[in-house]
Formats: sequence, structure tokens, C-alpha cells
Amino acid sequence: MTNWQVSLIGAFDRFNYGDVLFAKVAEHMIARHLPGAEAEFYALKASDLRDEGGVVTQALRALYDKPTPPDRRHLVMLCGGELLAPTWAQMAEILVPRRASMLMRRVRRRTGDANWLWRRVYGCPNRQPWTIDPDDLKNADRVSVVYNAVGGTSIAALSASDLAWQTQALRKARWLTVRDSKVADAVVKRGLPRPAVVPDSAVVMAELLTQAASDAARHKALGLSGLSAGPYLCFQSAERWIRGHEDQVADALRTVHRETGLNILSFAIGRAAGHDDQVTSHRLAERLGQESWFGIVDAPLTVNETMAVIANAQCYVGTSLHGFITAFAFGKARVGLMSHLEKLVGFRDAWDLQDMPAGMAFTQIPEAVRQALQLDKAPQLQKAAEASAAYQQSFGAMIDQIG
Repeated sequence: MTNWQVSLIGAFDRFNYGDVLFAKVAEHMIARHLPGAEAEFYALKASDLRDEGGVVTQALRALYDKPTPPDRRHLVMLCGGELLAPTWAQMAEILVPRRASMLMRRVRRRTGDANWLWRRVYGCPNRQPWTIDPDDLKNADRVSVVYNAVGGTSIAALSASDLAWQTQALRKARWLTVRDSKVADAVVKRGLPRPAVVPDSAVVMAELLTQAASDAARHKALGLSGLSAGPYLCFQSAERWIRGHEDQVADALRTVHRETGLNILSFAIGRAAGHDDQVTSHRLAERLGQESWFGIVDAPLTVNETMAVIANAQCYVGTSLHGFITAFAFGKARVGLMSHLEKLVGFRDAWDLQDMPAGMAFTQIPEAVRQALQLDKAPQLQKAAEASAAYQQSFGAMIDQIG
């Protein structure tokens, strides 16, 4: 058997549920398919998110100095997420505190991305942060670069020269799968072969959560929120989407409680700059905090605790793709918000029941919750099982291909 060293690449250096989840899923799958392989994690900066349920990362710059011994092969895996789209400047903005991030964004809108500057800051040769040209790595003849169920629906910010560079780098990849048809179409337009469309890797997450951990996380979340042990709906929204619509959402949640009797728990999936879900929770608490049926989780949760909050809910409502996928994986009712969030609607269209509400406006929340709660459970669980099997089959085929 080939002696592999494995480098897992992604935005694992800040707490956003989906990004940290990719690291844990990749670790799980590598242990299954390449037992005994030496695996390390790389992000834009060195970090240690183990307290949040994440991983220790090395700075991406170090990957370019990493040799591959003569008796080994080097697997470099881009682990999923919207990896084909972000610029260096966009990634830099989410690695700083919220106020600094907002200032940097305003400057970028006036002056442009200045990607050359951020590449220099992070010390990397790659022109787009989550694309790796194998020829830039040491011992390139023993390196296999693969892209596993990646996204890229928002590539408009990439310049023509960056897109051309990325296309040539993707041409050298040993494996490329994408998570929706829109990305596959965009790859074909570049003159590359059409990649297979496979589910987001998070569809296998149910394998990562034990019943004991799930029960403990539910108890912790309810204790932090001050809610009773009764059934609840969990709500989440990135701050930038709810800004200016807080009263609408509060009214919608009042209607949901009145119609269903469910408690409402608001929590944060993404706390990194650009997400700021915790700010949403505080703004809703200003409007609903006096209600006994409303509570917020005003504390960081680990990856598995976040997963368990959704897995134990009667329904998930939110703007997060991975919040939606978590509810999908555990067979829970789910409502995806905002029609312009194409990756969320795209996941529903590709893998979920077509009647599951996605792309809904804030004012449509009560109607969407009614619809989601009325759908049969058995077809939902069947869809989740099919998606998990499809992803796992694709991952196994990737390992066979590089082997």
C-alpha cells in the first residue's frame, strides 16, 4: 500500500461552523480510507481551534516548503466549501475583528482588492487562496492535488488573470468534484472537463455525533438559553442579512410560536467576521427577550454542540447552508432563508425534497415552517441516506483514482 502524507486545506483558522466541520469530516474520511496516513491541516494562518471542536492548523505558506520523502506520496486535499470563489482580500477580512473587517471592506470597495498585497502578507505564490498549483510544491512528481466537493458560485470578484491562473491550476488536479450544477457549468465554460456533482461533504456528519454528546449539548444549550426542556425551533441568521429586518423576523417568530407552540432558540453558527450570528441573537433578544418562549445561546458552542442544537430541534430556520444540511442529515424540518443564497437553494434542488422550503423571505417564515413540519419524515431520512452514500462513494473513487 502507498505510504501517504496528507495535507488538508481549508478555512479552518476561524470559527465558522461549516468550515471547521469540513476539517472534521475530512479527518474522519481519511482515517477510514487511508488508515495510518500522516495528516496535517493548513489554513491561511496558524491556529488552534481544538477548544471549539476544530483542529490545529499550520500556515498555508508552510505547505510550499513541505518535502515529500522518496518513499511517500503527498495528497493535498482542498476540503470543500466555497473554495473556488474568494479572493485574498476577502479571506483577509474574515480573519480580523468585526470592526476592522467592516473598515477593510469599505476600503476594498473604493480601491479594489489589492490581492497582491495580501498574497505577500501571507507569503504564498497561489493567486487565489484556495487553489493550489502542484508545480509550486516540492517534489511535484509525487504530489496529487484534489478538490473534494468544492463550491464556487460567487466567482465574480476574481479578475480575468486570476481566473486564467486558476483554470490552469485546476487542469493539473488529479480529482475535481463540485457540489452543485452551477459550479460544474462554470468549470465547463473555462474549457475544462465537466466535473461530477456530489453532495457537500457535511452530509455524512451524523457519523460524528454520539447520542451521549448530543444529549449533553442539548442540555447545555437549553440551560444557556433559559428555555424549558420542551420542543424548540432553532433560528440563525448572519448579521448582514437580517440588518434592518429585525422587526420583521421578530414578528414572524411570534407567529411561529403562536401557531406551533414551539419555543424559539436563537444561536450562532458563524461567529467570524462577515457572519456575526451572535449579533443577530442579541438584536432579536432586544425585541423578544421578555418572552418566556424565546431564548438565545449567548456563548460559543463547539462544532458538535452546534450540530446537536439542530439535531435536537423540531425545525431549523436560517441562512446557513450547513445549518440547513445539518437538519437534512438528521431528518429534521428545515427552512432556508433568502433567495439570493444560491448555494443553499442549490443544495435543496440537487439533494433534498423539492417541497422543503428554501430561498424564503423573512416574512414567509411562518408559512415555510408550517410547510416543513407537515412533510413526511421517511422520505427525508431516505434523501439523507442517499446523499451520504453518494458522497462516500465519490470519496472512495477519489482514493482509488490517486492510488
